[in-house]
Amino acid sequence: MTASVLFFLLGVGVLNIFLTIYLFRRIRSAPVRSGVSGGDMEAQTERMLTEIHRVTSANVELLEARIDALREVGVLADERLRRIRGTLTDLEVLLNRIHRIKKSMDEPSGGFESREVPALPVVESAAQYDPPPAVKSRQDAAHELRRQGLTEQQIAQKIGLGIAEVRFLLKLAEGGRLPVESR
Repeated sequence: MTASVLFFLLGVGVLNIFLTIYLFRRIRSAPVRSGVSGGDMEAQTERMLTEIHRVTSANVELLEARIDALREVGVLADERLRRIRGTLTDLEVLLNRIHRIKKSMDEPSGGFESREVPALPVVESAAQYDPPPAVKSRQDAAHELRRQGLTEQQIAQKIGLGIAEVRFLLKLAEGGRLPVESR
């Protein structure tokens, strides 16, 4: 697109040169009419050339400004395309994860029904746990109990959550990043 605009500008410049040469030759070869001197003709020619040059320069400046605007739009479009591609990649990763989870849920468990699930001893129920007044969320509660020296399993029993959720909350409380699954 930029090449076509530059080609157009080149064409306008060449046309300007040929028009100037044509007008200059025509005025020089025109017979002098009565009452019009050669000096007046040259002055008129000079004014015409000046006007042609002014108009051509204004058009070139306008085209250059539009080319710059188009370049800026191109840069913005490239940035948006980069963002869209990143979003599409993220969506593909999520769709792959959903597909794997769905596939694992559809597969037979391989004798899960025959396995015995060990019973966990009940130390306290979630209703009996009364967090300190400063603790306002499950994450704070899990972190507070960890600082008191309890294991993940004990924390899960005290606040009535699963071990995986307790691990997740502790990881968040420690400010660590969760592992991101790659393709």
